[in-house]
Amino acid sequence: MSILILERDNTGNSVGSLQQKITYIKRADETLLSLLYGVNVSVFNTYNEMMLVKYAYGQIGGKGYNHIVFSPENGNDISERNMFYMGIDMAKYIGNFHGNYQVLVAVHHGAGNGERKHLHFIANNTNFTNGARLDLNKKTLYELKMGCSQIAMCYGLEPIRQYLQPPAQSSQNTF
Repeated sequence: MSILILERDNTGNSVGSLQQKITYIKRADETLLSLLYGVNVSVFNTYNEMMLVKYAYGQIGGKGYNHIVFSPENGNDISERNMFYMGIDMAKYIGNFHGNYQVLVAVHHGAGNGERKHLHFIANNTNFTNGARLDLNKKTLYELKMGCSQIAMCYGLEPIRQYLQPPAQSSQNTF
């Protein structure tokens, strides 16, 4: 099974660590410029563009972004180019998940440290059209994993392991 996790750094993914996290996923020893893609944001000016949205809506404090990592179980069976195209599809899905968000995606080779290929996503949690925040809870994270799992399977990869049970359906009858 593939894995999709929501990572948190020691700052709780605060706005103050956004630049550092963008630099981390863009580092030259793990990816190439040709394996970076931005949805509603430039790969060259990601931090400034994300901060512009945050300042426009007064969202410069607290949690500032979602760092998502997708690691396919059979990641070595997919080319970097196809991994990149899948990353674009997932980034577009994340960018339109419950709103309009900026997302940067990078393919990491994983070869230097024995890891397999994987994807990193940095998603601004401030909606660029209305300033609403996207804070992923158990239900929305489950939905996000289901959508990304469908995309992964279209590329011949294993579905994403779900650590959570599907959200309970309401047993309340309405007459």
